[in-house]
Amino acid sequence: MLLAKKTVRKTMSLAEQIAQQVAESIVQEELAPGQAITEQSLSDSFQVSRGPVREALRILEKEGLVDIIPRQGARVTHLTINEINQVFELRAVLLGYCAARAAHKKTRDCVEALTRGCAALERNLVSDDSLGVHMDVSAEMNEKLVTEAENLRIQEMVFQLARQTARYTRLGLSEKAARENSVETWRELIRLIAAGNEREAEMLERRRVLDVRQFAARFLDDETSANETADS
Repeated sequence: MLLAKKTVRKTMSLAEQIAQQVAESIVQEELAPGQAITEQSLSDSFQVSRGPVREALRILEKEGLVDIIPRQGARVTHLTINEINQVFELRAVLLGYCAARAAHKKTRDCVEALTRGCAALERNLVSDDSLGVHMDVSAEMNEKLVTEAENLRIQEMVFQLARQTARYTRLGLSEKAARENSVETWRELIRLIAAGNEREAEMLERRRVLDVRQFAARFLDDETSANETADS
């Protein structure tokens, strides 16, 4: 579901591989917000020394997925409205630019790849309606947009945000209405790219990203209110 690291780099260090697998567990909620992650447990799990584990945790801390507390170890960060606003606003700008570049180039390869992806999203909606499938296919479509921009710095920035946004994207697409909205927007975006409408494609892609933020923020607000009610 994450943008592939191969987009910007062909190989990953051991620490980066560990960070990627731990990040996937966080995104899939196998590791819950607030849960402790010890160097020893990761070292045992991956059968490596503590050196690359320590580096992996620093990578995850930089990406906002864990907090490292002195003498206590690492804990999975909690989802916050402030972070969701920051990361999605930046992601919207970056992907909006990529959509504009795709519309400027309007290559057959890009349009066909996005059309295949949209068809897969539509099939998923009317069959199993799997959140995981929707996220995986959308990620591949986003990757195609980013690659089409042919800007390595933007590719790196989008990848760095990918693991942070994935946690919120999972929330934002958890409702069927959000997935239906996503498919509808992708369909229109492909039309704009094929027609070469750069400005319209950029603005629509920004809206698509921010729509997911809105769904996620609402879900997070509802969850926070429910927890406060339960605690009162």
